[in-house]
Amino acid sequence: MFMSYSPICRLSAPPPLFKSVCCVSGRLGVPAVVESSWVWICSYWILRYRKLQRFMIYVHAKGMIVDDEYVLMGSANTNQRSVAGIERYRNSNGQDTTWPGLPSYHHHHITISSKVKVYGYKMSLWAEHLGKTGDEFVDPADLECVNEIAEGILRAARSLD
Repeated sequence: MFMSYSPICRLSAPPPLFKSVCCVSGRLGVPAVVESSWVWICSYWILRYRKLQRFMIYVHAKGMIVDDEYVLMGSANTNQRSVAGIERYRNSNGQDTTWPGLPSYHHHHITISSKVKVYGYKMSLWAEHLGKTGDEFVDPADLECVNEIAEGILRAARSLD
């Protein structure tokens, strides 16, 4: 957690700029806890639930779009070490390989056709998860895109209250 969030904490930007993902569910009423043997096992989460009236959302992605040029699908180990090619790793197809051994990673093998397919895949993900597409979603790192998504999430959260 510290390694993941310490770069975010060092940002000089206002919190809404980098906190664009949040729980959009409204606060729920506290349920009556049934006394049973599992209650003491989950006591930490029960106490957090009673305090916050919601559970943490855990996202486990199995796909990654890199530089709008290629897509990694199916590997839970899509991380910096795998992408950097520093060590041998098992790619999405189950082949043991290194960075130079993967032709799909090499920029000479990326065609206009594959870029169009990756762009189409990215835009279909935007449409699926946000319910809309537009020019502001072409560059996800652009502040307009980040702000549009953050404002949409906050509007949805406020409408549930």
